[in-house]
Amino acid sequence: MAKTTMNPEGLPVPRGSYSLVAIAQPGRMVFIAGQTASDPQGNVVGIGDVRAQTRYVIGKISAPSKLPVGRSTTLSP
Repeated sequence: MAKTTMNPEGLPVPRGSYSLVAIAQPGRMVFIAGQTASDPQGNVVGIGDVRAQTRYVIGKISAPSKLPVGRSTTLSP
């Protein structure tokens, strides 16, 4: 199975040797990993506010889902 990995612009660069997004062929499934309530500088967003943190993480997840791989029909944890 062919795969492409990437770290989309605007998301923090992950620590370690993994990528935030992997696109697998065939079927062009997109896997998104490593999303936390941390801004690009590593600061925690919305300390003590789980709603603010959740909104921030969902916003980060929506960035890779706009990649040119088709449309997003299902987001699974």
